[in-house]
Amino acid sequence: DLIPVRNADNQWGFYSLTGALITPCKFDNFKIIHKGKQILVQEAGKWGLITHKGIEQIPTKYKNIIPIHSKQFEVIPFDKWSIID
Repeated sequence: DLIPVRNADNQWGFYSLTGALITPCKFDNFKIIHKGKQILVQEAGKWGLITHKGIEQIPTKYKNIIPIHSKQFEVIPFDKWSIID
């Protein structure tokens, strides 16, 4: 389980329920998906995906990311569409 936190610059980061830092406040927006196991994060207008442990699964470089299921995502680059397993 995660606790989202926002700093004075309106950027989001995450802590665990025990108070351990998962990610620093650097995201403009986020969406928690798959029962809290993954988080879609937006940084500088680009979307990526991290785990609930803060591990990057998809870099923040896409216009949009659409979850298909927990291990497959439709990614929309700024110039074309793709699917990532």
